[in-house]
Amino acid sequence: MTSSRSGRKANKRGSGTVSTKPIRLRPEAIEATAKAVAGFAATARQCQALSIRVIATSAAREAVNASELVAVIQRASGLKVEVISGDQEADWALQGVTSDSQLAHAPLVLLDVGGGSTQFILGQGEYKRFRHSFPLGTVRLLEQLPHADPPQPAELAGCRRWLRGFLQAEVRPRLMSPTEDGSQRDGGGSLENVQLVGVGVRRPFWVAWRQGWKPSIARGSRRRA
Repeated sequence: MTSSRSGRKANKRGSGTVSTKPIRLRPEAIEATAKAVAGFAATARQCQALSIRVIATSAAREAVNASELVAVIQRASGLKVEVISGDQEADWALQGVTSDSQLAHAPLVLLDVGGGSTQFILGQGEYKRFRHSFPLGTVRLLEQLPHADPPQPAELAGCRRWLRGFLQAEVRPRLMSPTEDGSQRDGGGSLENVQLVGVGVRRPFWVAWRQGWKPSIARGSRRRA
């Protein structure tokens, strides 16, 4: 599969924040989003795309007025909006990465980082040992941890502390919990060479994650504990 045209458009979404509830999308944000989607749809039609799909993720899942967004987009673009779950996001992320022949059968730890959510996936090929969507994203962090431009060292240190706390409190317990059949999920002892692939990151990273090794991230290399 090759890309014939690509583009992006960022819109500020709503009143309040994505780190607190409820989330309400502002009318102007809804209109701007619908206009952007209609523009992309028109471009896709000009390129004679065989299928055009509009996918909505974290913001539409959580907003109390998501139905307004869906209706305005459908009216502007003539396309149905699909609001997908966090699990569906994780599944598609894994499918997309494993479409690369070099990664199709490799054990993978995949992080799909978005604005309002991040999907953690542990799998190999079509088999998923673990997948979960966590309320962790760039927009949430920016709202929860305001910073200067550029961020100051103390602000970066505070962000790292917050992330370490979140990973320990929210992610680690789920990774270490038993699977449905009662077995333990593959974790610190059984994954020797795990490729950590960030969606949108062109170069893969290798993670040494084995007993006697410290988790480390390095391009194509491993490091002894």
